[in-house]
Amino acid sequence: MLKGFAYFLSWLPPLIAAGGNFLGGGWAGSLGIFMTLLAAADWLWRKRNAPDAWPAVPEVVVLGQLPLQILAWGTLLAGAANGKLAGLALGQAIISTGMSSGVGLTVGHELVHRRERIFHLAGLAVYTVNFFGHFVIEHLHGHHRNVATGEDVDTAPRGVSYYRHLPRQITGQFRMALQLEADRLRAAAKSPWGPGNFVIAVTGLEILFYAGLGVALGVVPLVAMLAQAGVARVFYQAGAYTQHYGLTRRPDERIDEPHSWESNSVISRAMLVENFRHADHHCHVARSCAELQHCPRAPELPAGAIGLFAVVMIPPLWFAVANRRLEHFRRASGGQSN
Repeated sequence: MLKGFAYFLSWLPPLIAAGGNFLGGGWAGSLGIFMTLLAAADWLWRKRNAPDAWPAVPEVVVLGQLPLQILAWGTLLAGAANGKLAGLALGQAIISTGMSSGVGLTVGHELVHRRERIFHLAGLAVYTVNFFGHFVIEHLHGHHRNVATGEDVDTAPRGVSYYRHLPRQITGQFRMALQLEADRLRAAAKSPWGPGNFVIAVTGLEILFYAGLGVALGVVPLVAMLAQAGVARVFYQAGAYTQHYGLTRRPDERIDEPHSWESNSVISRAMLVENFRHADHHCHVARSCAELQHCPRAPELPAGAIGLFAVVMIPPLWFAVANRRLEHFRRASGGQSN
């Protein structure tokens, strides 16, 4: 059984990134080495069992992610501002902090799904600092309604590589979020494009935040923070790509287990707080990460986001892994894939 303390694995990326940023030099790349080792382990260690978690532990784990991310961001900004992080070390620190933020965005996904205000706001903060605040609207009100249909910008058709899908994902998420907010405001007889539009408001806040960083700390810290946000998006969106690749659903069809991929790899399950119990998440949106279960009718990936990231970056390798499983799933289920 996966014990509750295993979820604390999600704290290690921001802690290692912060330590590397603080020490500088070759230490700035420490998280990359750590994540490479975890990626290998993700392929080898799989369990179907539901987690045997202490009820309070996942709450502490997910809520504690924000202060740890602030620590990682702060050490990157400080090192870039005082010159301790420069050249190769700065590049390594940007990648490490971005990978840490990618984990933070995944834990933030759990937070924004929570109804408790403090959890939701903590998740929104993680997304906003990474210039991704509009995700909250698109995800909660667009993706969960449209998953596995042609309307879902997160679902890549079979044969479409991550590199082709990512621009559609990034631009589509923003457009969808903006439109959803405009439709909400029109229904309430309010101006669709004013400050009442959450997407406009949060984007303005993000611009002000980054402008303030530039004024207060200078160009190098500003560019470093923007670059790590870009790395975080690449890492996070790759996970979303694997969770929905090639699966289809009719718009009038009820969302069910076969409409999302899942993985039983323990490393990804623990570090990403059960995000790869994704089929159950879509079927039971109100369930917390500790409550999500293995879905026997869902297609299964051989590893989670941690193990699959490098595979996704090499499209022929990804297609060799995913398309074979898609075809097997199509035959077994009677046709839920492209």
